[in-house]
Amino acid sequence: MTDTMTQAASVPAEAYEVDPAAENLIKNHVMAAATAAVVPLPLFDVAAITLVQVRLISKLAHMYGKAYSEGPVRNTISALVGGAVGQGGGQLVGFSLTKFIPGIGWMLGMMSLPVIAGASTYAIGRVYARHFKQGGTIGSIIVSDVTGLYHQELERGKKVASDLRNDIKPSAA
Repeated sequence: MTDTMTQAASVPAEAYEVDPAAENLIKNHVMAAATAAVVPLPLFDVAAITLVQVRLISKLAHMYGKAYSEGPVRNTISALVGGAVGQGGGQLVGFSLTKFIPGIGWMLGMMSLPVIAGASTYAIGRVYARHFKQGGTIGSIIVSDVTGLYHQELERGKKVASDLRNDIKPSAA
């Protein structure tokens, strides 16, 4: 376990709480990312999910009165999600690529990709909201310092995304 992960594990959960308005914004974007995940075109869905995440950070920056620049945000998202291969980024691409499999491939992607997309969006939103709340800026975020938090929030985000997905499923009458 890395020092960053150890630090994240030793900090009480309350230290990671964000403002209710930011939490609502994040959850709205979790649903948007899950919706983008159902785009039937492999890899186009990943681009759409990334766009949702970039928009989320833009809105969070505005909410916290921070200057916004897309380049550093895209780099940070790539580093966090890409560094989580097998947990977030690798799964996003993997499930997206299953859509190439004739017939059943699209269904396989549809079953898992929305939750993974939502969880990743949740984690990125929480990382940035916490960073902004603590006075950080777009350019001052250090990926190695927030990687542990991203992994922790990714796990939490899987439950959030799954719960949101279950909330919007039509109930049988």
